Amino acid sequence: MHPGVTINIYQTDYERFGSNRASTLEGIGPKIDIRTAACLMPIYQFVVGYKGAVVPCCVMVSDDPRNSKYLVGHLTSRANIFDIYCGPEFVEWRRGLFNLAPKASPCDKCSWDVASSVLNAPGLYDPWQSLVSPARVRPVVVG
Repeated sequence: MHPGVTINIYQTDYERFGSNRASTLEGIGPKIDIRTAACLMPIYQFVVGYKGAVVPCCVMVSDDPRNSKYLVGHLTSRANIFDIYCGPEFVEWRRGLFNLAPKASPCDKCSWDVASSVLNAPGLYDPWQSLVSPARVRPVVVG
């Protein structure tokens, strides 16, 4: 149709390389028995669902009933993004992910970027462990 123009179309094999959405999708991405790779997503993301519910990362869906117990806040007239991000529940969530130890549910089976060499490198976390475990900075309590 257009001489001299080459068109390449690529598609990711999500069944093989995709994310299992914090273990809510069966058979998608690599199978994880227990995740030990760290996760930085809740550190640099702030994810708000369409009804104002806040989840720890974009892998979770705020209106999926399987994720309802993992909500870390809800934007209301009394709570803003700073209250939620610095609140005790979200601070503890991030603290539990910034290491190479086994993760709690639902992160324990999450396949997002689990093979990343950065997320599995002890040298990245060791200098910071004194700041996150045991707690040196107390989370803000909003009430």
